Amino acid sequence: MTRVKLKNDYVKVVNDGKIIGDCGGNQDFFKRSDIPFAAGQGCGMVAAIDVCLYLNNTSTITLTDYILSAKTFIKRHKLSGLFLREIKRNNRTVFSIGIIPAQICKELNDCCRRIQLPYRFKWYGLHGHKNLYEKIKQQLENDIPVIWSIYAPGKEKLALYKYDDLKENYFKVGAVNNHYMTIVGLTESATADAKLRMAEVSSWGKKYYINFDEYLQFEGASLINKYCSNIVYCKRSF
Repeated sequence: MTRVKLKNDYVKVVNDGKIIGDCGGNQDFFKRSDIPFAAGQGCGMVAAIDVCLYLNNTSTITLTDYILSAKTFIKRHKLSGLFLREIKRNNRTVFSIGIIPAQICKELNDCCRRIQLPYRFKWYGLHGHKNLYEKIKQQLENDIPVIWSIYAPGKEKLALYKYDDLKENYFKVGAVNNHYMTIVGLTESATADAKLRMAEVSSWGKKYYINFDEYLQFEGASLINKYCSNIVYCKRSF
């Protein structure tokens, strides 16, 4: 088994001395704040905030300061407050846009300018899934978390796994679609039948795993899926 991961533990969120997010932030934090509209579609904003905190060597942040970071994000990105809101249609279905890749990239690039890091982030969607795994691995090797969008309209959801240390296997605990997460590690292992590639991700303040080859199969050959379900890539000469 081989593993590529960030050099340091990912960001933790604490409240009253207790850890409430042991692997990044959680959009549910906003439900009891004065920005409750951000809870439903806040995954992209959470991913951007977490990466900025990690790049700024912030290992722990209080819930109060985390919510303040989210409010600052909304102020900086004028349309984000609108995009985060869920709109009820006449047929009572709910429509929302959520944070878009351009806003995430701008937040990360502005962050790097503030803390004087020579990084430039862009959306990798135009390249589809070509060399996607290699790009993720390269970015992690250089200690940069990778924001990842899972998007496949009209499909079911992609499996989320946890790892059982005693049994040494992965087991399904949930599923996702139309969701941003942050990759903090990759694990590769070989079985008798195939090579297993698992992406270790931060979502809802916890660590999960996604089977990378299941992801590629889930997204399929759709050009829209390949563009929209992609990563925020750090463009830099390493």
